[in-house]
Amino acid sequence: MKKKVRGKKVTTIEGLAELMVGEFGRVDGRLDKIDGRLDKVEGRLDKIEGRLDSIDERTLSMAQELRSIKMDLNAINKRLDALEEAVRDIRGYAKEIDELRAIVRSLEARVAQCEAK
Repeated sequence: MKKKVRGKKVTTIEGLAELMVGEFGRVDGRLDKIDGRLDKVEGRLDKIEGRLDSIDERTLSMAQELRSIKMDLNAINKRLDALEEAVRDIRGYAKEIDELRAIVRSLEARVAQCEAK
């Protein structure tokens, strides 16, 4: 029962209890709605986390593949260096071979002249 004293409401314990139960019920309802929303957000975050994990795995795989490619490139560079050196050596011999061929042609020409006589 409510009694008015000097313009203020006076509530009984039962009235206060009813008011509190009602308010707690409203708060509980609001919290349930918030819990539902948080569950949806948590589900979305789980999906995002799964995607990020997948991205991390792919990134690690790509990094390993890049390391392997770099190692292959280093090996190819070493082989190219060796081939370039071999080509330089062969070019040096090419001049000598050309000179020897010229001498052989000259000798063949002289032999042909001698045979013609």
